[in-house]
Amino acid sequence: MDGIPHRRRGPVRRDRPHRRQPRQRRCARRGTGARAGQAAAAAAVEGEDAVAANQRGEAAYRGGDLAAAIAAYQQAIELDPGYALAFSNLGLAYVRKGRAAEAIWTSRRAIALAKGPGAATIRAGAYYNIGKLYELDGQYERAMSNYLAAKREKPDKSYDEALQRVSGY
Repeated sequence: MDGIPHRRRGPVRRDRPHRRQPRQRRCARRGTGARAGQAAAAAAVEGEDAVAANQRGEAAYRGGDLAAAIAAYQQAIELDPGYALAFSNLGLAYVRKGRAAEAIWTSRRAIALAKGPGAATIRAGAYYNIGKLYELDGQYERAMSNYLAAKREKPDKSYDEALQRVSGY
């Protein structure tokens, strides 16, 4: 692991072109265009497809196929950009792949998006994953902060054990 990047301070770089969405999707979001009603109906199907893609990713992850899991989670997110569980699962797969920057970004996105009855579990898992990465990188204060956040979201023995591991540093 080459180290975990710190938050950048200063102006936002605009050296990369902004990726625009297809016109149909933009119009549907705004409620304009001839196909707005069709796109809104298709969005419900896409949400269902996102759940199926996430489940495929979970099966691939359990089977040890991280590349297939990552692809399935990415597909779920593409179909439903607000699907916190898919972001959380993608973050965990990135942790296992050793892709720290992506793992932290997707885990933070999961935390921001989590809502509803399973939100505390999603946030706790995401905080734990971030803490684990910081612990592995020797950033024990940041690790402790994330482990504490995980414990606040949903108390669990594994969070207590993680806090004990990093408290000696």
